[in-house]
Amino acid sequence: MLSERDHIFCEKVASGLMAYQAYIEAGFCCTSNESAQAAASRKMKEPGIKEEIRKIRERLCDENCLTLKEKRLKLAEIARGKALFSGDEFLFEVPPSHAERMKAIDLDNKMTGDYAPEKQDVSIQGLFFEDLFDYGEGRETVSGGSELLEGKAE
Repeated sequence: MLSERDHIFCEKVASGLMAYQAYIEAGFCCTSNESAQAAASRKMKEPGIKEEIRKIRERLCDENCLTLKEKRLKLAEIARGKALFSGDEFLFEVPPSHAERMKAIDLDNKMTGDYAPEKQDVSIQGLFFEDLFDYGEGRETVSGGSELLEGKAE
């Protein structure tokens, strides 16, 4: 069972405050910031505290965060030019500009992973830098060069 101070601590941590600051603001006694950091660190390891912070964060996200579907639907509205923008800087509602529509498409592509890089094999086997050039006799090369890569070194 968590105390009232524990609940305050959890609320403050879940809302983004540093644990030691939340510890102090929750009314726990400490002599310095260092002691508050140590005590807050111990408190953060308690199973009941961890669970309460998780629940609060989940509740805050449910109340305030857009779901992935909501985000993608809003981007689709913007990309199609159907979303209207208004506010203090506008006297009336205006459709998104071409640049805003293109940015919405770009963001949707990033969200769905359409820009994920393709994996390509770029390994070089058996060659060392000096092997790429023919220096001829009498030129020095790095000792152990290609022999190291080809397993010929002693």
